Amino acid sequence: MHLKKMYILLIILLLLIEGKKMFAQDFGIGLGLTLEHPQEINYERMSRNLKIHKVYLPITVISKIRAIPEIAYWNAKYSFEDDISKYSVLHLGLGIYYLIPIEKTNVYFGPRIAIIDIKNPSEDRPPHIITSKTDWIFGATMGAEYKILKNLSVGFEIQYNYYEINPWTDFGYEERTVQRALETVFVIAFHL
Repeated sequence: MHLKKMYILLIILLLLIEGKKMFAQDFGIGLGLTLEHPQEINYERMSRNLKIHKVYLPITVISKIRAIPEIAYWNAKYSFEDDISKYSVLHLGLGIYYLIPIEKTNVYFGPRIAIIDIKNPSEDRPPHIITSKTDWIFGATMGAEYKILKNLSVGFEIQYNYYEINPWTDFGYEERTVQRALETVFVIAFHL
């Protein structure tokens, strides 16, 4: 329900400011870094606050549409009884956003999707543990960026994410779970 209200608010905002001066260019590529609030990731094998910093590659296709591929990589540990395992985690995502330029600011909103690929090196796992799995994130983002220099912007995003966490094993004692989270992200981007 909150997501529906957010989209209605953005549509009203779009109608009110349609004629303002444009910040977004017709085509542009950028490189950005996110600074995210630590988020609690709850897995069957690990539950901890993770500071995930993603690399953004904003691509403005036309003056009103932007695609943002994102990538992140980190390591995590899991301990169960006497076993300690290490995991490598790869996050790959893509968001497609509608831009509303207002002078030196771009307001944007739209859907995003990501996968989280988790691998456990074979030398670091007990024999009964599966070595990899893939989880999904489906979400929506609302954000704004401010152009502080010709090619540099800073921004802030609010993301509503739906995590689909798949089981590690097929033995029946782990099930697919879901988590929902409202997350905040600070973004610094350089636009070419």
